[in-house]
Amino acid sequence: MVKKKTSQVQKYKSMVMRHKVKSVLIAFLVFMLGLWAYSSYLDWRNVQDMERLLSAMQELKKDVEAETGEKLAIEADCGSVGKFAESYSCAVYVINMAQTKKIEWTRYVEAQTFTKYRCEVLSGGRSEYKNALACYQKIRNTNKQKAESIFYQYDSSPGLPR
Repeated sequence: MVKKKTSQVQKYKSMVMRHKVKSVLIAFLVFMLGLWAYSSYLDWRNVQDMERLLSAMQELKKDVEAETGEKLAIEADCGSVGKFAESYSCAVYVINMAQTKKIEWTRYVEAQTFTKYRCEVLSGGRSEYKNALACYQKIRNTNKQKAESIFYQYDSSPGLPR
C-alpha cells in the first residue's frame, strides 16, 4: 500500500512538473511572438508615417504653387550623423525656387503637422533654403532601405546613382 501511494505521488509530481514546464514554454512563446509582432507594427507604422509626410508635402507644394504662383520643389536628404551613429533620419524640404515672394508657411500648414513631423521654417543658411519648409522624420534602423526607396526621387545627396 505504501508503494502504491509513493508511485501515485511520483506520477502526480511528474504530471505537475510537465504542466509547469508547458505553461512556462507557452508563456515564453507568447511573449516572444508579442515582441516580434510589436516590432513589425512599429516598422509598418514608420513606413506609413514616411509616406504620409511625403504626400502631405506634395499636397502642400501643389496648394502653395496654385495660390502664390511660385515655383516650388521638394528635396529630401536621408542619413545619419557621425561615424558610429545609431539614429537614421530623413529631412524633407519644400523649397521656393524663384525666391520672389516670401511664403507664409504657417498659413498653409496646420499646427499639428508642424509638431507631428517636427517641421520648421528655415530662414537662414544657403540661399536656396531661405524661406523653405523643412520636416524631419526619424527612421527605424530596419526601415533604412524603405526610406531610401520612398524618398529616392527627391534625394539630392551627392553620390547617389541617378
